[in-house]
Amino acid sequence: MGRHSKMGLTEAKQPRSLLSKMDASYHAASGKNSPMANVSNGQAGQACWHAQWTAPSLHEGGDHTCNTPMAKDNLAHTRTKFLSQQTGESTTPVDPLGMGIADMDCPPPGIIGKRLAAALSSHYGYHDIHHATANAVSHWFKPQGTQHRETNSLVSPHSVVGVASVVSAVDVALKTFCQPGDSIMILTPTYGPLKACIALNGMQAHDIAISTSSNVAHSIDLNRLCKTASAMVLCHPNNPTGTVLSELCQEEIVTFCHQHNILLVTDEVHSEFGFSSPYRPASVPLFGSKSRLRDRCNIIHINSVSKAFNLAAVPGASYAIVPNLDSKQQFAQAIKARHLEASFLSQLALIAAYKEGGAWLNALRHSIDYNRQFVDFYFNYHGLHPDYTLGQAGYFLWLNLESKDESRYTCTFAARSFQACLDRGVMGTDGQSFGAPGFIRLNLACHPRVIEQALDRIFFNRL
Repeated sequence: MGRHSKMGLTEAKQPRSLLSKMDASYHAASGKNSPMANVSNGQAGQACWHAQWTAPSLHEGGDHTCNTPMAKDNLAHTRTKFLSQQTGESTTPVDPLGMGIADMDCPPPGIIGKRLAAALSSHYGYHDIHHATANAVSHWFKPQGTQHRETNSLVSPHSVVGVASVVSAVDVALKTFCQPGDSIMILTPTYGPLKACIALNGMQAHDIAISTSSNVAHSIDLNRLCKTASAMVLCHPNNPTGTVLSELCQEEIVTFCHQHNILLVTDEVHSEFGFSSPYRPASVPLFGSKSRLRDRCNIIHINSVSKAFNLAAVPGASYAIVPNLDSKQQFAQAIKARHLEASFLSQLALIAAYKEGGAWLNALRHSIDYNRQFVDFYFNYHGLHPDYTLGQAGYFLWLNLESKDESRYTCTFAARSFQACLDRGVMGTDGQSFGAPGFIRLNLACHPRVIEQALDRIFFNRL
C-alpha cells in the first residue's frame, strides 16, 4: 500500500506500536480500577484469553496481566470460528481472522471442568438438581457490589425454570402463550433465530427499529408499539448493536405490555457484559427491573451461562425467570412436556460458574472493556469516522460498510461490502442475517492484535 496522506502512515507501521500507545492510555485512565486491582496475576492469567498468547508464562508460572497486549508475534492460534467453517467462508485468499460467531477466544474457568469431570466419574443416569440450580441463579442476582448486580434485580428461586437453550425457550413461550397469525413485536436489527421463531410458528413479525444515535430520547420509537400484538420479543442487550434501552424506555415498554395484556419475552444472554461506565464493567440489570409493574407484567426473562462463561461446547445451562407464578407453572409444564429441560451436566456447569466463576468473569470483562476502547482509539488515531456502534453492552463492533457519507472515511482503501471483508480474510458475521444488509458484526472477544489486524485489513487493505 502507499502512504496515507492524512496521518502520514505507511505499511511499515508495526501493529504493536499502536497497541502500546493504547495500553499506556488505558492504564493511565483506569488507575485503581484496572483489572489487576481486582484479581491476582495468577487469576488473571487463567481469566483472560490474552494468556493464550503467552504460553511460556502461562505454563511456567510467569507474571502476566490480563489487559496488556501480548508481545507474541505468531497469530497461528487464532481460531477460524465455527460459523465460518460451516458456511465455507474460511477459504479466503489470505489467512482468515475468525471474528464471526459469538464465542470467545479463551477457555472457560478451570473449576467448571473439574466439577464436570468429578461428576462424570461418579454420577450416572437421571438426576434432579433443579432446586440447587434455582438457588444458584437466585444467589447470582443478589447484590454483589458495584462490579455485579443492583438490588433491583432480585430473583426468587421459585421463579426459575431450567431450559435446554435460549432459542428453544423463546419458541416454547410463543407456542404456549400465542397463536398462529398473531403479531409479535421485535426489535431490528436483531439476532436472526429470534425472528425465525416467529415465522416458524406462523406468526407475523412487527418490526421496531433501533436507533443508535445519542441524540434521541429513546433507542426505539415508542409510537411503533402495537396494541394488538400478543407478544414482544426483545434481545436485550441487543445483539448486534449492543443497545441497552434506558430505564425510562424499559418502564414504558413494561407498562404498555401490562396495559394491553402482551407477553414480554427477553433474551438477556449478553447482560453480563455491560460497559456503560468506562473501566468499570458490570452486569446489566434484568429488563424492566426498576418498573413498578414488573412483577405484575407477564414477562419471561431468558438467560444462560454459556455466553458469559464461554460454555457453548458443554453447553452451560439456560434458564427462564418468570415472576408471575401462574405463567411460570404454565411455561414449566410446556418445557417439561417437550423434554426441553436443562440437562444434568449443564446445570452442574451453571452452579460452578455462578458459585465459583465471579472473579474469572470480572477479569474477562475488563479485557473486553480494553478491546472496546481500543476500537475507539484506533479510529481516533487514524482520523477515521466510520458509521459504527459498540453500544453499552456486549463484545461486538457493529460496522456500516455502505455508509453514504464519504467524509466518514479518510482513505480510499476501505472495504465497502461484506464480501470485500471476506476477500481480505476478515471473517465477521454478515449484517444480512440480522436484517441489516451492508453491515458487518465483528466479535471483539479475542486478542487485541487480532482486532487491529482486522481493522487494518478493512480500512487500509493491509494484508
